[in-house]
Amino acid sequence: MLDAEARTLLDLMDKAVQEGRPKPHTLPYTVGRAAVDMILEDGEVYPPEVAAVEDGGFAGPAGKIGFRRYRPLGLPSGPLPTLIYYHGGGFVAGSLETHDSTCGRLANRSGCRVIAIDYRLSPEHPFPAPTDDGIAAFRHIRDNAAAFDAGPARR
Repeated sequence: MLDAEARTLLDLMDKAVQEGRPKPHTLPYTVGRAAVDMILEDGEVYPPEVAAVEDGGFAGPAGKIGFRRYRPLGLPSGPLPTLIYYHGGGFVAGSLETHDSTCGRLANRSGCRVIAIDYRLSPEHPFPAPTDDGIAAFRHIRDNAAAFDAGPARR
């Protein structure tokens, strides 16, 4: 069964093609990225309320790696099970902004702290740069769990 949000995104993409817009993968990456990001942001119109959202960054293999962390509603303060979220987009498109609502809903529905990672994108940063950032982010959060209010022993 396909998730309702994924179905909405696929429907928006199909509608755009039916209206005569080119498929994003046929465009130069900068134009395609902007088109995909715009479609993704259209699905982010109604972000859910969460207890807290904080942006930050830490040193990565080639500079700062940005992140956005979400604390779900209705839970007492203190460490929580933590989910590290890597947005979609084939390592070419997507951002913290394009997946903001998704992360907020995920936090509220799961009862987990969600930490979204703003990894470098290709082709400006070819493979393995995006995955290097993802691995570095995981290790940094794991090794500094207390600073992220993450419960490393919680599952």
